[in-house]
Amino acid sequence: MEDGATMRVLDVASRSLVLTLSGVVDASYANRLADEVERRGRRSVVVDLLDATYVDSEVQSYLIGAAEKAPLTVVAGSWLLHVFELTRHTRSLRLSSSLSAAL
Repeated sequence: MEDGATMRVLDVASRSLVLTLSGVVDASYANRLADEVERRGRRSVVVDLLDATYVDSEVQSYLIGAAEKAPLTVVAGSWLLHVFELTRHTRSLRLSSSLSAAL
């Protein structure tokens, strides 16, 4: 896949870490995402995928696994939220359709 993805990292009021990914989020982003999530400290993590046009299954699996270790919120469009609803194994993976509701 072509690499048109970008990732922005925002620290919101020192209590939330917001990772915004847009474009084609392929497997190459799984490690970058993991590095940022590991740096969370005591902050909650919100992964904003609203502007993602594609999210690789490896990235999806990573997010589900990371939520098993500590709560994590995914913000995405309905098509992707449905995929997470079907595959999540833990309620620690929180789902939201808006960034403001997630924060």
